[in-house]
Amino acid sequence: MKTYQPEIWREKATFNTLANFGVYTRDTGDKLYRRSLYTFWRQSVPPAQMVIFDAPSREACVSKRENSNTPLQAFVLMNDETYLEFSRKLAERLFTDINGPWQEKLDERLRRGFRLATGRNPKDEELQTWISFTNENLERFNAKPENAEKFLSYGETPREKSLPPTELAALSFSMSTILNLDETITRD
Repeated sequence: MKTYQPEIWREKATFNTLANFGVYTRDTGDKLYRRSLYTFWRQSVPPAQMVIFDAPSREACVSKRENSNTPLQAFVLMNDETYLEFSRKLAERLFTDINGPWQEKLDERLRRGFRLATGRNPKDEELQTWISFTNENLERFNAKPENAEKFLSYGETPREKSLPPTELAALSFSMSTILNLDETITRD
């Protein structure tokens, strides 16, 4: 499986593997979304996400993976094409599962998204924070709709055109932030 990879990684992987494998070209369709167990891996240039999230080097067998929490991990979760596309698809799901006007259904959508990501319902105070955060982002996207279009363009799958772009971008941004919470990305 050849997943989304940062440009710098693709250049390095291509340079180091040109003689054996040619230019790195990411997969498309269903192959792009397979589990990371099947990820294309060059020993001299491991996948960037794997390194950032403490994957073993594969030079020796390890019984327990190292565990770290770094700003670089948060940077990847907030900016990598994989996670941006995932947050958009989650927001699209919330829009289609919970029909209705934006303000009337926002709390229900955020509650469901939070529960899907963390496994628990948000406390009332948390929900109010997420509602305010989402509405602030909606104002920003309404002020510059071209930013909403750019934000929704990440990933191979096209956005659902029937959904309003600024509302979808605001909800996607909130889902991206919820997916970056410590309780979402760690087991404990």
